[in-house]
Amino acid sequence: MPTSSGSDDTASRSALFAQINQGESITHALKHVSDDMKTHKNPALKAQSGPVRSGPKPFSAPKPGVSPSHKPATKKEPPLLELEGKKWRVENQENVSNLVIDDTELKQVAYIYKCVNTTLQVKGKINSITVGEFLLS
Repeated sequence: MPTSSGSDDTASRSALFAQINQGESITHALKHVSDDMKTHKNPALKAQSGPVRSGPKPFSAPKPGVSPSHKPATKKEPPLLELEGKKWRVENQENVSNLVIDDTELKQVAYIYKCVNTTLQVKGKINSITVGEFLLS
């Protein structure tokens, strides 16, 4: 591994502090932009160039009538309603309207995944409810 000598470190630090200590005079190296080069003062320049965008693509809502591609269900999982540690797992329920979780504690959570046309009633208080994959029929 190459080692840097103390004089190299000292020289780079002193160059850095010299730039910092320039203060307002550091802007003298920048070139002047005249009014004809400014887009807000010259509308012809604004029309000439397209919109300048930087950053991520803005959110666009999905078009109505076009549904995302659904993967065909290859294997039906068995319905599940169980308490696993402190997590209630409610999975793969279809057309069930009388699911009830009644033995609850405040430290428990509910995780609902791949339930279709299902109503779940939680009696009491739990910490949170997470809906993993919600399917509409």
